[in-house]
Amino acid sequence: TVSLVGILFAQLVLGMLGVLAFSGEYATGMIRATLAVVPSRLPVLWAKLTVLVGFMLPLSLLAAVAEFYVAAALESSRGGSALSLTDPGVLREVAGAALYLTVIAVIGLALGALLRRTAAGLSVFAAVFLVVPLVAAYLPASIKGFAPYLPSNAGGTIWGAGKLFGGNQLSPWAGFAVLCGYAVVLTAAAAWQLRRRDA
Repeated sequence: TVSLVGILFAQLVLGMLGVLAFSGEYATGMIRATLAVVPSRLPVLWAKLTVLVGFMLPLSLLAAVAEFYVAAALESSRGGSALSLTDPGVLREVAGAALYLTVIAVIGLALGALLRRTAAGLSVFAAVFLVVPLVAAYLPASIKGFAPYLPSNAGGTIWGAGKLFGGNQLSPWAGFAVLCGYAVVLTAAAAWQLRRRDA
C-alpha cells in the first residue's frame, strides 16, 4: 500500500488529462468542427471515453506493477520480508490502483465535457479530490459521516488508501462501485448536456 501512495499525485495528472481531453477542444474552438462532422454528438463522447480508457487502463496497470516490483526490491534489499503478488490482497491493490486511476480519468473527462472550460473542470476536480477530503478529515466525528462516500475516499479503498489514512472506510469493492457510480452519473450528465447545448 505504501508503495502505491504515488497514486495521490498521479490522480491529479490523470484527472487533468481527462478534463483536457474534452475541454481543450472547447478552448480552441475545434469542437465546432468535431460536432459538424459528427452531428449526433454522443459518438464523440463515447469515442473519447473509449480512447481514454483504452490508453489509461493498460498504462496505469503497467505503472502499478512496476511500482510494486520496485518497492518489493527495495524492501528485500533492506532485509525486509519478501513481497509477492500472490500475497493476500496484493494483486487486488495493484490491479485496483489501475482501475482507480482509469475511473479518475473518466471523471475528469466527464467534468471537461460538462463544464466545457479547462479552469472550471480542473478547479472542481481539485476541490473534490483534494480539498474536500482534507477538510472532511478534520471535521468533528459527529458530522463527517459522508466522508467514506467522497470519490477519493470511496475509490481509494480498492488500492488500500484506507490503511494509510484510517477512519471508517467502505469495503474495497463497495468503495470502487461508489466511485464508478460518480463516473456514470457525471458521464450521463455530460451526454445529456452535449445533446442539448450548442457548441
